[in-house]
Amino acid sequence: MTMQYKTRIVIGVLALLALAAAAFTLLPKGDGPALADLDPGVQPPQGETSAKTALADQIPSRHPAAGHRNIFLIVLDTVRWDVLNLEDRQNTIAPNLAALTDDGVLFANTYSTACWTIPSHFSMFTGFTEQIEELDVADNAISAQLPQVGYATRAASANPMLDSRRSFIEAFEEFRHVFRESIDRIPHEPELWERIRRVLDYYNAPFHDLTAGQLIADAARMREVTMEMLSEVGDRPFFYFLNLMDAHDPYFPNPDYFPGWQTPFVWDFYADLRTRFIHPWSTYVDDEEQLAEIERIFETYCRGRRWSLAVDLTEVHLQLYHQLYRACIRDLDRDLGRLMDDLKQNGLYDSSVFIIVSDHGEEIGETGFMTHLLDGAGDYEILHRVPLVIIAPETHGRGRVVREEVSVADIAPTILELAGIEADGTVANLFDDVEYGRSLLPFLGIEPAPVRHRVTLRVTDATAEEIAEMDAELEAQMRAVGYIQ
Repeated sequence: MTMQYKTRIVIGVLALLALAAAAFTLLPKGDGPALADLDPGVQPPQGETSAKTALADQIPSRHPAAGHRNIFLIVLDTVRWDVLNLEDRQNTIAPNLAALTDDGVLFANTYSTACWTIPSHFSMFTGFTEQIEELDVADNAISAQLPQVGYATRAASANPMLDSRRSFIEAFEEFRHVFRESIDRIPHEPELWERIRRVLDYYNAPFHDLTAGQLIADAARMREVTMEMLSEVGDRPFFYFLNLMDAHDPYFPNPDYFPGWQTPFVWDFYADLRTRFIHPWSTYVDDEEQLAEIERIFETYCRGRRWSLAVDLTEVHLQLYHQLYRACIRDLDRDLGRLMDDLKQNGLYDSSVFIIVSDHGEEIGETGFMTHLLDGAGDYEILHRVPLVIIAPETHGRGRVVREEVSVADIAPTILELAGIEADGTVANLFDDVEYGRSLLPFLGIEPAPVRHRVTLRVTDATAEEIAEMDAELEAQMRAVGYIQ
């Protein structure tokens, strides 16, 4: 959708906005920063530590056996490449992630295979560029293969969709769905409800499970869970998967780090974009052809979600959403840095491989859409181009930037080669438009580990009826969390 289909506010709404703007001019000077000057990257409140904590003491210092590097796959859910400015240290909103590139390699042209969670994670875990139902996920996933060469496998997810119903998650020896844990804790821990209520009051937003789960299962909590899980791994090398949801909507950055977030006040702004009140499209657009095109786009791409179109939003609304989104990424980056400090303190950082990536990007009105899961619509670069940083002890030429295009589907072959697993992915040739990824170790100057296990990736044994049941279960889950309506 082009800019001509964007917001057209009716005369009555314009009048109210004008009155509101006039009222704001009566405010005394200095009541707050101008909208364009808001900087969500303020320092932590006094008294809060930003360095190492006792969490790191939970894990004894140890190094894996030679040739068995610990492997971390950390997914920064919904973080798009262009807002990070990782190559501009003075202006990046993710200084901790940018600093990590000094120890590894930054892949500046990395693309996700999809614009939403499930298929992009499918590619990361299997190496296939398309989520094809006929491909066996459970046996093909790296989480199923790594135990064959002695790896302990652990995972923690803050994403409501990434639970044990996903076969590549079910394959982990130990998994914690911290999103679900968080919702279950709220009725029994009044302090959690008070924390949620404070945030919702600050952003004038309603309560629902998606919001509550994400607020409690934030990166700070996921850091605690990570240290708890790793303290119990023992002496085996491990593969650890972590999904962090702080950048996902609703964009509610920690109020302590984002004071005065809406100055001047915008009376019709809903911080939780999914709950905003949206009039019929004709309220904003009076051209019949444009209305027909909006309706076509809505029916084709939006899965019943009126909030995924930006027809009702002004540039001021969109600017506020951008600022909230960027502030969430700053929050996420802050806790990512603290997690790395913990791992450095106990020796795990120097003895491990880290693959830090996002699963997809996020539209905030650039082409008239909001969020993601747009079934082929929206801006491809915004929705598919993601950050990727790989850190490994043996990396040659640390701090380099690779500009060759790579894919999140390249992650699985890379991890398998690190572990000494030789995978035959030629089964992808049975399907149109499906490819198997390539290892990224050559970009790091690292030789594959000696082959200890060989696997031929294969198609599934599931029947058509079983596949249909899995599809129905996934759709029901998506409806339950509001991803489709």
